[in-house]
Amino acid sequence: MEIERSIQPILLDHQQLLALVRKAFPHCQKIDGWKILSGGALNTTYQFQIGPDLFVISLYARDRSHCKTEKAIHALIDSRVSTTKLIYADESHEPWAFSIFEFCCGVHISEVSNEHKVSLSFDLGRMLSSIHSFKFPEAGLFGDGIAIGHSFKSGSSPYLEETYSVLSKNKDVRSRLGERLTDEALIFIQKNKDFFPIVKENNVCLTHSDFKPVNLLYQPSGKIFVLDWEFAHAGIGILDFAILLRHRKQFPLDINALKNGYTSSGGALPIEWLRSALITDFVNIATLLEHPAERPQLFHQLRDTIQTTINHWESAEICIK
Repeated sequence: MEIERSIQPILLDHQQLLALVRKAFPHCQKIDGWKILSGGALNTTYQFQIGPDLFVISLYARDRSHCKTEKAIHALIDSRVSTTKLIYADESHEPWAFSIFEFCCGVHISEVSNEHKVSLSFDLGRMLSSIHSFKFPEAGLFGDGIAIGHSFKSGSSPYLEETYSVLSKNKDVRSRLGERLTDEALIFIQKNKDFFPIVKENNVCLTHSDFKPVNLLYQPSGKIFVLDWEFAHAGIGILDFAILLRHRKQFPLDINALKNGYTSSGGALPIEWLRSALITDFVNIATLLEHPAERPQLFHQLRDTIQTTINHWESAEICIK
């Protein structure tokens, strides 16, 4: 499901695009075709063709540091996690940092037929286990590449702290969420704060932080490719389940198969992992609501997600509401 962009796309003509492409392919004389790809809310992404070969170029419109982070993550996960091959990255280029990747054929998981629900869900679990197998000695947001720029203290609950801070202090978020629902969410969070994950010595791992259908490509062979690592950090893996489950109506999902795929590949989940994931997603919702751009369609979906989680929290069917 496509939603409003928060930043307008960067429009390039042939010569502008060719100048960037030549950074990676100095002898390229022309681009045989190009188009903007939809999906991202921040970066501008083009698919382009040189002869028979297809590539993708991503322009980092908001934060050039994300280019260096993606470059470092691709070097870290190379051959161990299925993702597009990074060809070239220039975090210092003006006016935008950019990266060039090989084009990956496939469809977003939202386009996969329901007959593949169990196998798709199992493979998504295995993919998350593979990502979370990369451990870090310290939790936090990446600064320079994958060096920690903003750390999360051991024993803290950073996703809870950020959620509560944004909902209680940001007037724009309160306005977008509504007074009643904001107050209801704050009470709900305080009552169920123990479901938020806590940073421990053994649970800090690579966390994609944007694990949703638009960033997940599925091939007929059943292989899944994970795209767009710019928001990754050294965090707690349940956050990736949180984001995936918010989009659960957009793709075929079997909760048990997702869990089995994860645990059979070495991943560990808390007993109440579903509730932990659903309430942890409040941090993603809160930070999306505080972005300065007005995005009515997205904000409506986020309000509905919070209300649904609160309304069905005690239900045995919470995972499919």
